[in-house]
Amino acid sequence: MAAHWALAHNACMTDILVPAQNDPVVPAASGEIPDVVAGNADFLSALSHELRMPLATIRGFAQLLLTHWDELPEDRRRGNVERIMRSTLRMERLVGSVSLATRLAADVEVRLGCPDVGVLVAESVADVSVVHDDRQFVVEAPAAAYLVWADRDRVAQILLNLLDNAAKYSPAGTPILIRWLPDSSAIRLEITDQGTGLTAEEQARLFARFGRLRATRTASGLTAGTGLGLYICRRLVEAMEGKIGVQTSDQGPGNTFWFTLPWAHACL
Repeated sequence: MAAHWALAHNACMTDILVPAQNDPVVPAASGEIPDVVAGNADFLSALSHELRMPLATIRGFAQLLLTHWDELPEDRRRGNVERIMRSTLRMERLVGSVSLATRLAADVEVRLGCPDVGVLVAESVADVSVVHDDRQFVVEAPAAAYLVWADRDRVAQILLNLLDNAAKYSPAGTPILIRWLPDSSAIRLEITDQGTGLTAEEQARLFARFGRLRATRTASGLTAGTGLGLYICRRLVEAMEGKIGVQTSDQGPGNTFWFTLPWAHACL
């Protein structure tokens, strides 16, 4: 992969700029809406849907607090503020995803160092639990510490996207498993949910821009993503010389999203 390299101030840190990728656009037949236009329309519709729910939550609980503040006990007031905060964080992540996807259509900049996988997973699970406090995240951590050659902030973005997807697309009350496995050249991180299995067609377009999952009925309602989260994950993983994919269980419900990152040989 062609890239421009520049040494950072820290001897164990490297900045890398990965050029933009020109994703192919399938030409439309005569009289049909071009794929890119249809994709943008679908994205805007999905984004509007995704923003509507947290906005309604914020407005509803803010109005309740404004009109009944003195009547509500302390624990109810605190609970309502926490719901407003969770919805605000959800909106913040949505807007951040749109901004990041726009930048990734140009160049991807990563600052490579030697983060500990276990620390990154623990921090990401703690962060996503603020939004999905009703979900059970089970971490299977190996005894040894494993360092990867990666950008810690970008890895955190990937983990948050995958964990958020697992929470949204799997039934309430089912665990979400996170584990990582070493091999000779890389660390493979896996996130397994108990959601509806993906078809071969969905798997083929899943990591493309606007390649969103079909609408799925979950405990929180009808969920259909914007089609940016997994595209962002793919671009970031590839910028760090890793791979990303998904496996669907043939023994029942469940999907395992995985990605690899190279060993941090430079820091050993």
